Amino acid sequence: MSGKARYLWRILFLWFLCVWAVNVHFAAPDGVVFTDVTKAAGIKFVHFNGGIGKKYLPETMGSGCAFLDFDSDGWQDILLLNGSDFAVPKRRPSTAALYRNNRDGTFSDVTRAAGLAVEMYAMGVTVGDYDNDGDDDIYITCLGPDHLFQNQGNGTFKDVTRAVGLGCADFGGSAAWLDYGRPNRIAHPNPTRGSRDGSIAASRGVASKM
Repeated sequence: MSGKARYLWRILFLWFLCVWAVNVHFAAPDGVVFTDVTKAAGIKFVHFNGGIGKKYLPETMGSGCAFLDFDSDGWQDILLLNGSDFAVPKRRPSTAALYRNNRDGTFSDVTRAAGLAVEMYAMGVTVGDYDNDGDDDIYITCLGPDHLFQNQGNGTFKDVTRAVGLGCADFGGSAAWLDYGRPNRIAHPNPTRGSRDGSIAASRGVASKM
């Protein structure tokens, strides 16, 4: 066997050794097994990036998702964000999908009934109770205007983006809620500040006083 052949066999052996070591290191512990139950659970959502062959940045990033208890029944529901068509005219409509937990391992699509069948190119989502009424509210960042959906406490949401002074019109990625300035009042960091009347005051760089 030539020196070159021995060298190649050594490289191949080391490669197999590395693969084996990685598999051993990341192997699931005994008794831990994951099964894909998407179809059985009734989740039919398919993400649409709206691509038209231009490879725009948003279509390569995918969209966010969130677990939340939007109906306050103690069971986690699922919100899946979606893209939107870049083609003009649009080839198809697309919206986010809200799946309500049926408490039996399955979910039901309640997007339209909940008032979330709003077309947007959604990117990120954060869940928080900004108006301190005990219900999960939703803020969605988008390619284009963001959306703040206020939980009405009856299984539905209302888009209050403009009413509270929010709505970045450009390109939003991720988002987060925080308790800024005063205890027990979360705000969305534009930066912004929440108030007890459900409104949010915002300014460029500095939060205004309420």
